[in-house]
Order: sequence, then C-alpha cells, then structure tokens
Amino acid sequence: MLTTVKSPISPFIQQSPEPLRAAVDADPNVIAVESSEAQLSYADLDGWSNRLARVLINMGAGPGANIVMSMPPAVESVVTMWAAAKAGAALASVDAEAAEAVIEDSEVVVGVTTRARRKQLPDSITWLVLDDAATLVRYMTVADTPLTAAG
Repeated sequence: MLTTVKSPISPFIQQSPEPLRAAVDADPNVIAVESSEAQLSYADLDGWSNRLARVLINMGAGPGANIVMSMPPAVESVVTMWAAAKAGAALASVDAEAAEAVIEDSEVVVGVTTRARRKQLPDSITWLVLDDAATLVRYMTVADTPLTAAG
C-alpha cells in the first residue's frame, strides 16, 4: 500500500506499516528479507524497524516528515523503509548525486545512510549512520515493541 506524497513528481513515498503487521500476525517466523550477510524473519524485521522508528522519531521524524535514505539495497534499507512507515514519515531513496537537490527541495528532517556512503553526502541535514558505534548504542537502547501513539 504505497501513496505518493507532495506532488506527482515527488521522490517521497509514504507507506503504511499494515502489510508488515499482517505478515507478522500471519507467520512471524517466515524469512522476510535476506542478503548474503543476514536474514530477518518478519518478527525480526518488525522489532528492528520498531527500534529504528523510535530513533528516527527522536530525531524529529514523524507524521508528515520527509526522510532520505542513501544506501545500497540490503537488509538495512528494508528495515529503514519499514521504520519510516512506522514513524509516519515519507521516505525517498537517493544516490549521492541527487541527494542535495532532493534535500533542498523537500524539507528533509533526517537522512539514513552507512559509513561507506556518508562522505559522499551533503552536510545540510543530520545523517543517521547505521553502522556507526554511536548509532548502534542509540538503536539498542530503545524498545523493539510495537509503536503506540505515544511512541
């Protein structure tokens, strides 16, 4: 269930978290996403995305906010996609060349990336670097339980 927000040419997509919730309810142990480095069941994906959603909300992302993601397709990008949905934010995936233009045109609150990509991205917003030690500490100190209206 995807809905484009802002305009027909907007790179931002707002996704409902309901399909993930339905998959968790149907069979939480089925593998939801897999790469050569990791695999997550629907239950794992749900918990990891709950944690990341809380971190993003604490950084100012929430309903109506725009988030950009710059990372290769991997487990982390899927977790980020669902975390944005759970936070109520719209998400755009950008490469280094397009990042500045998208950020300038769209009032982006925060970006999500990896250390390998961070050096190529503009400094005009705060970037959450997923494989940074400080991010991992923040991530592991928030709950992985389902989000409520209170967070």
